[in-house]
Amino acid sequence: MLEALLNILLGGFLASVAWFVLSGILYLNPFIGRIYKRSEDSPALRKWPHLAPHFFLTYINQLYQSLIAAALFSFMKPVLPDEILFRGLLFGVVLLAVKTVPHITDSWLQTTYRTKLLVIELVNGMILGFAVSYVLAAVI
Repeated sequence: MLEALLNILLGGFLASVAWFVLSGILYLNPFIGRIYKRSEDSPALRKWPHLAPHFFLTYINQLYQSLIAAALFSFMKPVLPDEILFRGLLFGVVLLAVKTVPHITDSWLQTTYRTKLLVIELVNGMILGFAVSYVLAAVI
């Protein structure tokens, strides 16, 4: 039992770090950065006077989500394929179905978030969700 809990904590932590690093690459690259820069005047985007609190809170939020995903993965692991590649792929589809798609749909329905940004969020959310999934498949 303790070993399972430690695996969940380790997997969730490593998945959150992988998500955070990959997120930086996906969102802070010059191409995507320019798109977000052009959208700064949108009332749908929060203005952060300092980026450090934003990055810190983003990481804490992702750590929370990654720990929940790790617990769910641990629970689902007995019914997932044995091969890491397929295990990660299948769990990534689960994350896509229960996290990414509903988040993007809610954002589209309830905010004025620009469509181009929602498409970026969907694509990056898919990439990041599969990254989390493969980290969990490798660790847990």
